[in-house]
Amino acid sequence: MSDQDFQALNKEIKELRTRLNELESKKEKAFREYKKVKDELSKKISESKEFQVENQKTKETVSDLKKIRNEHNSNVRRLIREVRELNEKKLDLFKKYGIKRDVSEAKGEVKKLQEKLETEALAFDAEKKLMKRIKSLEKAYQGEVKELLDKIDEVSKRIDEEKAKADEYHKKVIEASKSSRFEGFLSLSKEIVELKKIQKLAFEEFVKFKKSFQSISETLRDRLMQATRVKELFDKKQKEKRKAHEEMKRRENDASDAKAKAFIERKQRIAEEKLKKGEKLTTEDLLALQSE
Repeated sequence: MSDQDFQALNKEIKELRTRLNELESKKEKAFREYKKVKDELSKKISESKEFQVENQKTKETVSDLKKIRNEHNSNVRRLIREVRELNEKKLDLFKKYGIKRDVSEAKGEVKKLQEKLETEALAFDAEKKLMKRIKSLEKAYQGEVKELLDKIDEVSKRIDEEKAKADEYHKKVIEASKSSRFEGFLSLSKEIVELKKIQKLAFEEFVKFKKSFQSISETLRDRLMQATRVKELFDKKQKEKRKAHEEMKRRENDASDAKAKAFIERKQRIAEEKLKKGEKLTTEDLLALQSE
């Protein structure tokens, strides 16, 4: 690989590292957003379960109240059928005894007179006259007629009581239904649906950045390994160059030393010849002799 290619590789590695850091930041941000939505969703689901438990209790209460109300309404219908049957018997009884006057009115008057007798302080004559009137009216419904009319009054009274009870429990049903937080539950359910959509998108965003991060990370790892191999090859070549250079210098030094030694030996031989001949030695000759 040429220096230019190696520089291009290092540039690519730098760019990959920058891109990897950016993706790491985006990946972490996407994960935090996903975690935030997930926690919010978990909270809403818990609230929803509480709503369901509360609404179930309310539903059970309303169901119990409706059951009681329906029982009273059923009693009203049954008693109405009973009073109709009694009224039919009353008509037959009136025909049997030839009663033409509205005995109900007579009985009602008797009741009012009895209340007056019990609650007002009357003079003796007035009280005597009032009692005479009561006895006169009572003759219109004696025996089985009185018994039947009393029974009709009793059943009619029970009808009124049952109606009152039915109305009372109907109001309780309405109040209990109002206490239901069904609207709040619906609103919360919509929030949960929306949060699930947001969570899905946030997770997809996180996965997208994670996959890109892994891809860039693998590419960077490959380029780093490639750069390492190139550097090892470069270092090996540099080492070989240094070794070759050192060997060359050593050889040069050896050649220089041999040349110098040959020169000195030649000088020594010249000096020795002069010495044998008794010729005058120069300083250079003396130094050559001393270098042995």
